[in-house]
Amino acid sequence: RRGRTTYYKHGANPPSHKASEGKEGFTLIEIIVAVSIFALITLAIVNIMVIVMRTQGTITRLQAIQDNARFSLELIAKEMRTGINYKIGHVCDTDPSSLSEIHFDSTSGKRVYYLDPGPSSKIYRYATTTGPDITNPDQCANGTNSQFNEFTGDQVFVERLPFRVPARGPPDTR
Repeated sequence: RRGRTTYYKHGANPPSHKASEGKEGFTLIEIIVAVSIFALITLAIVNIMVIVMRTQGTITRLQAIQDNARFSLELIAKEMRTGINYKIGHVCDTDPSSLSEIHFDSTSGKRVYYLDPGPSSKIYRYATTTGPDITNPDQCANGTNSQFNEFTGDQVFVERLPFRVPARGPPDTR
């Protein structure tokens, strides 16, 4: 600094180096506390993100299950609305009061069978144009050589699906 002259305003004191001694940074304790608080906040945010991602996965799976069930029931309803010659059968279930089977002729010319899931929790469907009608319990869904196919997805469980065909009365002439 030789040859350089520093001028200060009248009454202004030159900066004191003693005033800033020991205050040029953070202490070790302050740094540890700051890092600990930052780590806790980061862990809380990561935990919330993990919970949100798990919840989103669960919701996505439940929505897929619900979509599968809705699609299955809509297809059954469409086939039944457009079908003819409805019959409630009791071939696979020996209890005639259970209303667990229905078969009818679809508009595509197929004989379609639907079975109430019973203990399997699955809806079964069999459709044929040339195959035999289901006439004995050995041809049912619980047999090993079954002609019935599972109609609902693996994660769809149906407790009951009773079938009823309303009696048709005389046409209304009003």
